[in-house]
Order: sequence, then structure tokens, then C-alpha cells
Amino acid sequence: MTPTEYQNAGYKVSLQISQAIITRAENTAMSCYILPILSTATTSDSDVKAAVMALAYLLMCRDNVFVTRSGAKTKNSPSVSETANEQKVTSEMVAECGRLIEVVKTKDGANADAELTDVAKIYFRTNYFYN
Repeated sequence: MTPTEYQNAGYKVSLQISQAIITRAENTAMSCYILPILSTATTSDSDVKAAVMALAYLLMCRDNVFVTRSGAKTKNSPSVSETANEQKVTSEMVAECGRLIEVVKTKDGANADAELTDVAKIYFRTNYFYN
């Protein structure tokens, strides 16, 4: 999908973002979250497309925070900015990503119990009582 498609869907994406970055995030979203649930999924399905876009956007935002570290800024207005952090980026999108994944799980032929590779860290896990 293109930066314009992301903007039209309501995501704050710059038109100057590289298509390669978007494609990498979408491929990661498909292979780690969507295809394990629904192996025949394509982005021609509106629910799958919505899930892939949300997951890809989350991955791109998280990558931006980690790559730029303390230099990352989010603009609230032209004169005010604040430092972006992992928790803020995650809290804004995780619930929506989880909801959209659940929608994909209701599709015909979907494996609702699929093992997902949670690279975007959507699901809370702890090693405190890990077996």
C-alpha cells in the first residue's frame, strides 16, 4: 500500500516515507500475524487490509522510536514537541491491532488458535512465571 492509502485510512504517515519501509512492515505483519491465522489471506479482503495497515503502522512507529532513540520527536503543534517513547507509541495502537486480529480470526477457514510471532509486542507476556 502507498503512503496516500495510509493517510486516507487516518494514519499519520508522511508522503515522503520510503515505499520499501512500508513494504517491509506490511510483509512482517502478514507473515507474523495474518498468515498463521488465515493462510489464504490477501489484502483484497478489507478486514485483512485493515489489520495489515494497523500492524504495519505500529511496526513503522516502533522502528522510528528505536532507530532515533532520544532524538525522536512527535509534533503536537508547530511550536510544541515532545519526546516519543515506546510506551506512548504502543498504547495508541495496540488495542486496535488486537481488535483487528480478532476480526481476522472470525473469517472462514481461519485458525483462531494459531501461534503468532509477536514482533510488535501486542500481547502482554512476562517471564516471571514462564514455563
